[in-house]
Amino acid sequence: MLYETREEAQRALAFARRFLREELGVELHPQKTRLIAFGKLARRETADNGNGTFEFLGFTHYWAKSRLGPWILKRKTAQKRVRRAKQAL
Repeated sequence: MLYETREEAQRALAFARRFLREELGVELHPQKTRLIAFGKLARRETADNGNGTFEFLGFTHYWAKSRLGPWILKRKTAQKRVRRAKQAL
């Protein structure tokens, strides 16, 4: 889920944890569920928390400028997958 502000994201995460626990009886894995700063300015704002990228479903998601100028979400194959494919060859 993507949210514009940290407060919105924290509120949604708390709601999701509570809903899943109370209604479905399951817990979110604490190491796999986290809030990350992700946006075109995240690289500058979070020097200690990574570079504003994340891996999901075998792809690294990141922000970059398109050829026409506006910021867009881009994806590339995660390095773990690339390395595994190279070793298989």
